[in-house]
Amino acid sequence: MIVPFILLGLVLLSEYYIFQAVKTAFQNNASWPKHFTNGIYVLLSLIFYGIIVASFIAGRGGSQIFGKVIFGISITMFLGIFLLKIVMAGILLSEDLFRAGKWLTEKAVNLSSSKEVAFNYSRKKFISQLAIVAGAVPLITMLNGMARNAYRFKIYKAAIPVKNLPKALSQLKMVQISDLHTGSMMFPERLKEAIEMINDLKPDLVFFTGDIVNSIADEIEPFKNILANLKAKHGVFSVLGNHDYGYYHRFSKDKSENEKATANNLQKLKNYQKEMGWQMLNNENKVIDIEGDKLAIIGVENWSDKPYFPSKGDLNAAYKGCEDCAVKILLSHDPTHWRKQVITNFTDIDLTLSGHTHGFQFGVEIPWIKWSPAKYAYKEWAGLYTENNQHLYVNRGIGHLGYPGRIGIMPEITEIELVG
Repeated sequence: MIVPFILLGLVLLSEYYIFQAVKTAFQNNASWPKHFTNGIYVLLSLIFYGIIVASFIAGRGGSQIFGKVIFGISITMFLGIFLLKIVMAGILLSEDLFRAGKWLTEKAVNLSSSKEVAFNYSRKKFISQLAIVAGAVPLITMLNGMARNAYRFKIYKAAIPVKNLPKALSQLKMVQISDLHTGSMMFPERLKEAIEMINDLKPDLVFFTGDIVNSIADEIEPFKNILANLKAKHGVFSVLGNHDYGYYHRFSKDKSENEKATANNLQKLKNYQKEMGWQMLNNENKVIDIEGDKLAIIGVENWSDKPYFPSKGDLNAAYKGCEDCAVKILLSHDPTHWRKQVITNFTDIDLTLSGHTHGFQFGVEIPWIKWSPAKYAYKEWAGLYTENNQHLYVNRGIGHLGYPGRIGIMPEITEIELVG
């Protein structure tokens, strides 16, 4: 019981520590900037702790659009203010540790006189101002990532080299999207923009590689008619992702009732996609004949080498019947499937399409730098990877989960072309 009180004491102590620095930053300035800065910090802290209290009282806020917007703003503000406090505390603590170390060193080597070392107030003030500016950066960045980037859909182009590629299949235009997470999507009209962008590409095939919801099938309902407008000459094909099974939602306190409700939820999700005109591939394949050349689209349920994600994919079953096809494309939500099973046991699968990572919705992608925290969790986390004439493309996701924004990693629509 004492641990919560210790944590509370540390939190209050850190708040006092930071607030003293906020006051120091404008100590000798005119009254209005001092009072304004103090007031802003107090307001942000009240928002921060208010969100924590509200989350315990109200939960997520429901699945309605208004609830999603409130939740999105709340989590963005929470994360941004949290980072503001961490950055400020880090800079202030570093400065105090530096001054303490300097004082101890001077005492140890007996370099100081009998007089006390003068306190450099101007330096302390500068460090306090620096801490405020640095702390504001992540907050502003996260707000910008939500306001500007959450639905800033970007078309990525991928040319996939395939050995002995038939001419008829080289003329195909394919599009991949992944990780819609409709339970987090705040504005249906923005998804409509993405669908129009895809249809303008006039794709022959569209692939969706899992996580259409966060957990509950009914999250699709506000977006069903929009997604039904997705058009492709040879069809729209989809597979299940880890979120689609409903395992992250408790439908009933009774174990057997919860299992039944979870199964019904999954069936409803499948029915929704069927009504939308999508063809879901659950450990099965679809062979398409194009001018006499056969293209196999193989789809597996979620398969992962991470123990905390469901692994229901059966590639052996999905592969049967397409052994002689000229080109084989696998849809598998989790990119860990490719390295662990595909390139070792199914060496004639030309291309695997995955999603799942979202690129962590945060990173840096410029011509000479490609980095995200995702790389520490997944060896293949965004874009194209090749090994022994087999290819994996990891889509960065078109939706978002948790933080309702993107920083450096934009929501992706992938335009894919096979080349000989």
